[in-house]
Amino acid sequence: MSHEPSGPPDSASPPDRRSGEDPAMLPRFDAAASEQGWEYDDYPVADDETPVEPASPVGLHFFTAAVRRRLVAVCISGVVGLFLGAGLLTVKPPTYKATVSVLLTQNPGQDALGAMETQIAVASTHAVAAAVIKQLGLTQSVPSFLGSYTVVPITDRVMMITASAHSSDLAVREAGAIATEYLKFRSAQITAQNQAVLNSLDQQLAAERNQEATTTSQIATVAAQPPSADRTAQLTKLKALKRREELALTGLQQSTTANQVANQVAASQQVSGSGILNPATAIPRSHLRTPAEYVGGGLIAGLVLGAGLVMVGALVSDRLRRRDDVSRALAAPVGMSVGRVRAGGRFVRPGLRLVRSRPIARAGTYVGGLVPSSASGPTGLAVVPVGGDNAAAAVVVAAALARASDGEQVIVADLCAGAPAARLLGVRGAGVQMANGQEGQLAVVVAEPGEITPAGPVTRPAPGVRPVLAREVYQAADVLLALVPLDPSSGSVHLSSWSGRAVAVVTAGEATATRIHAVGELIRLAGVTQLPAVLLGADKTDESIGFTTETAPEDAGRGRDGLHAVEDV
Repeated sequence: MSHEPSGPPDSASPPDRRSGEDPAMLPRFDAAASEQGWEYDDYPVADDETPVEPASPVGLHFFTAAVRRRLVAVCISGVVGLFLGAGLLTVKPPTYKATVSVLLTQNPGQDALGAMETQIAVASTHAVAAAVIKQLGLTQSVPSFLGSYTVVPITDRVMMITASAHSSDLAVREAGAIATEYLKFRSAQITAQNQAVLNSLDQQLAAERNQEATTTSQIATVAAQPPSADRTAQLTKLKALKRREELALTGLQQSTTANQVANQVAASQQVSGSGILNPATAIPRSHLRTPAEYVGGGLIAGLVLGAGLVMVGALVSDRLRRRDDVSRALAAPVGMSVGRVRAGGRFVRPGLRLVRSRPIARAGTYVGGLVPSSASGPTGLAVVPVGGDNAAAAVVVAAALARASDGEQVIVADLCAGAPAARLLGVRGAGVQMANGQEGQLAVVVAEPGEITPAGPVTRPAPGVRPVLAREVYQAADVLLALVPLDPSSGSVHLSSWSGRAVAVVTAGEATATRIHAVGELIRLAGVTQLPAVLLGADKTDESIGFTTETAPEDAGRGRDGLHAVEDV
């Protein structure tokens, strides 16, 4: 998106040597103003306002754009997850499994489903696990071994035991041993239960016999007494009681015998009718599926985690990307926005290849077009980087090469730390040097290291301050492009000494709303004309237009509270 800036409206002057424009259209620096130093006390007091940062729309496009911007980081996260999955496969490989089916004959007097649940619980007891550990000579603890196998019902008479181990053979042996020890334990339980029932019946029979013997003893005692009516009545009662006890004892003996036989038959059927239905067999495992699950799972988990972190970071970030957000924070319209720019970093220098890239070339053409041509003297533009010095430097170099290709003498003043624009043009060291721009001769100005607010040639410097660029050199050129960083700690007094026009070059996602707003305020406090800004790295999904009613293009060229901008001479 681009908006063409409009020049200040003036009238009559000689035609421009390049475009035929009237030089009177060019801004003029007031001579009286040049006699005095700039002080912040001379500026209108800025309103105590905090920029209202609008909430960016959050939706699918917002998240996809965030992931697309950090795609390399997401891919790195996925690769890390892939290697972690492969490492987990090596350090802690998946266990082998084996299964064995056990057929059970239940007591006919019990509910089949309830009895099966009871037997599953029995198979998972500490007693069975301890017996298996002892039989196989394992070093595992009982709780650990209990967690290595499962018992599930297949039908009301068939259960399946699944054992896990570090090898297929061990899993088969453990499954078979579990089934065997369980059946032994169950058989012992059935025998013990049957014996307990028989012991109970024997106790009842013995008690009944003791009662009969007591009654017989009483009859003998009464019969030995002298004959009497009482003796006869007692004998009659005792003999009747004895007959009842004899009948009860006979019935109890018969029922005991029958119960003994029935219990022994039932116990024998439960023991003999239960056994291993299918021998323990290993569950086949694919040699490709398991590694694929580990490696693929790690890759997917890494990608999901990386994308999630990127999305969360985008949600909580206070760095601006949308055109409208940047415009509102800067209090100036966005006149040009281009897509992603690979400007390198602290250790990687992209060189002139970045300057020739399509986004930078477009932005450079736009910035170069902001500098009017004049037959009466040089004109210039101050480019203020916001969030990325390297990208803004590439834009300045691209604009300089574009103007130099038209036969104009161009000066590039690089005031940024590290001189990124000078480095792109192959210039090292401070001072004024000539650089071969491949499309024309360029002069490059680099400030001395440590110079915080280097003065330019446009305005008269304060007493004792020597300009970085001599006025004679400046007057011999046609165009001055100055890369001037602004910092609230050092102010913006020196900005007007380089040009009466300034354009902010904002790198999307590199600066907060507070930082962008501060730069806009510094430009306005310097009393220069603030031109529509350039936004680098705008998202393709950004549909905002880049200016609001507060930052309409017709208001962009005026200072705060109607303060007239200082123009070039």
